[in-house]
Amino acid sequence: MEPNLDQLFNICPEIVCVLKSNYTIQWVNPAFTRLFGWDDHRIQGRSFLDFVHAEWVPQTQQILQSSIHQTNPNFETLHCKADGNQTYLTWSFSFEPNTESIFGIARESEALKRFQEGILQENFRLTELAYTDSLTELMNRRGFLTQLQQYQSFATRTQRPLSILLLDVDYFKTFNDSYGHSAGDQALVLIAGVLKTNLRRSDLAGRYGGEEFIVCLPDSDQEGSAKVAESLRQAVDNYGWPIQDLTISIGIATAIADQDAAEPDATYKTAKELIDEADQALYHSKQSGRNCSTHYAQL
Repeated sequence: MEPNLDQLFNICPEIVCVLKSNYTIQWVNPAFTRLFGWDDHRIQGRSFLDFVHAEWVPQTQQILQSSIHQTNPNFETLHCKADGNQTYLTWSFSFEPNTESIFGIARESEALKRFQEGILQENFRLTELAYTDSLTELMNRRGFLTQLQQYQSFATRTQRPLSILLLDVDYFKTFNDSYGHSAGDQALVLIAGVLKTNLRRSDLAGRYGGEEFIVCLPDSDQEGSAKVAESLRQAVDNYGWPIQDLTISIGIATAIADQDAAEPDATYKTAKELIDEADQALYHSKQSGRNCSTHYAQL
């Protein structure tokens, strides 16, 4: 009886994929989709390198190229999941000359993962003070922009939407003048708490400066980001403020590739363009009476 290879690969706990010689993904097994968190239709037809951490792409490309020359190497690489988390995989690749396909099988690398996690934890400890706002314990402007560049790079390569929210506390100077800087600082801490409570783990939140906050929403389009903005605005508006009610104004901007363009990557907005557009939308919210949200696409 001939073995059913499709059934075997479907129940296989290891990650299995088939690539074209240009690294385009032809087929993956369920273990691959479960690990990465992407649907089949979002995986097939994309480059395998789209799912590799940017810093590991050159090395991975060299390894894949060498597999075409029958060296069949085993190697470790770092990958990005749909939820923004990362994982280390140990890969074995083999080239099939008749079909000009690259067959790959992998499993999570626990030893390297533990080693790298130890390094990352130490690096995080050393950089946390430089990247964290001491008052709100959110990322400061420098830390947020550093993280945003990575999110934007990944979104561009995978052609997924990415949205930015800029939030400003309404009439905060008047509040500070009336109740003092200590009360103003406490208000900012409470607003930071609202952001932490109402955002996903994969979202980024930071203090952009003064009474202004910034949020990055990966894989969130215009409609989704507008809903998040309204949820945050209402949460602040309905908060049981101890001294005086406070509200926020929000500006929103979204980056999404133009699939009809010859080069979709070239149409994708940069991090700076996103922030500039969100800032213009925020200005419109303030001019519209405050305590509201505006998407740049509405201007």
